[in-house]
Amino acid sequence: MATPRTKTLLGCGIPLLVAILLVAAWAVDTGGASGKVPRNVRLAGHDVGRMPEDELAATVRNISKQYESTEVEVATPQRSYKIGAGKLGLTLDEDATV
Repeated sequence: MATPRTKTLLGCGIPLLVAILLVAAWAVDTGGASGKVPRNVRLAGHDVGRMPEDELAATVRNISKQYESTEVEVATPQRSYKIGAGKLGLTLDEDATV
């Protein structure tokens, strides 16, 4: 039969050990992503998680070019206009996105 002291040590020690292990796992996970995009990140349908910054910049540049040519419909009470997003001056702020 366990003594009250043993029960107290186990009751406090096990949750403390679990908390320490969770913090250690989090530290290892975030430390491995230094200089990279965090995991599980998607940008405009592209998986950019764990991507280095230079590769991310190239991906954002490609996405920006795609959006410039995206057709936008502007509807007014008289009629509708279809025009490329780039011609309307719509752009993706690449530096802020990266």
